Amino acid sequence: MQNLSKYLKPQASGEAANTNIAHTILINAPEDYSALSYYYLEQLRHQIGQAQYHKFNADRYFKHAVISELINKRSLFDDKIYIEIHYKSKPNAEQQKELLALLTQLDETIYLVIVTDKLNKADLNSAWVKAINELGAAFTLLPSDIADAVQHQMQQYNQTISNDGLDLLIELNQGNLSQLMQEIKQLTLAYPENHSFSIDDIKRQSTNNSIYSIYQLSNAYLSGNLQQSIMIMSNLYQKAEDAILLQWIINEDIKKIIRIKAKLKQHQNMSQILQDLKIWTTHADLYKTAERRLNYNALINTLDNLAKLDMTIKGIITTPDIKQQLMRILQNICAA
Repeated sequence: MQNLSKYLKPQASGEAANTNIAHTILINAPEDYSALSYYYLEQLRHQIGQAQYHKFNADRYFKHAVISELINKRSLFDDKIYIEIHYKSKPNAEQQKELLALLTQLDETIYLVIVTDKLNKADLNSAWVKAINELGAAFTLLPSDIADAVQHQMQQYNQTISNDGLDLLIELNQGNLSQLMQEIKQLTLAYPENHSFSIDDIKRQSTNNSIYSIYQLSNAYLSGNLQQSIMIMSNLYQKAEDAILLQWIINEDIKKIIRIKAKLKQHQNMSQILQDLKIWTTHADLYKTAERRLNYNALINTLDNLAKLDMTIKGIITTPDIKQQLMRILQNICAA
């Protein structure tokens, strides 16, 4: 599998179409990498240049005959045709046969881009993937592609970023790739071409934008930092409705820690547990620390307090107020 950032060399606005792009491309990635997939698809369309654009969302009932018909009906004078097929997960056995047949219809005027969920080792060795590799290129999006995408976007403006600045930018948007990709675009437009971003630039921009997120709050309480947790929570909580999202992230984290403890009791490997729970490598140490720090009693008490908070949000109980409950929950998590 190739690296998509290196394959799609950064292009400045108005630059001519990239004639080295393969006519058949497969991108496979976990569902929570959809924002990253979207970024690279946007770059791919830009580099291919002007073309008739067709997108198909393929569930298990999807028939590729509609694409074959589209190809057969095109005129000799038509522009390039760009076709994207987004599978809900991956093509089933029948669809794989149809794909193999479809590949034989392609010529130099047609670009076919296939997007799937993450493929396993058996999938990658299947006939349809091998056929795509022979005709074009296949890519698997990995955690390392997140940093590559940041640098790829900046290179289009001849901008660079220091390693510590890059680490901070990713950390500030931890778990939220959509927010990260938006933040990169804002940064590249806010600074001149040829700018070299330092960690101070990222800190300054983050402060100016007040981009506290629920994921930063998660980082703070998982690490046991009460002062930072309360500061971020106070920034995020302005009205009762805001507590719904705060309650959700805390609830998700506590349940993940309980699952980690249960799986460790079954002598499962920590690395595999974190992978199964879709916990990013950059976030793994926080969960490891929290799992050791928080015992079952603290976790169950927190779930009880979150249930009371839920009743307060819904108006079933009225005291204490929502912000007081949030502070108490954070104190319990950080003090345990």
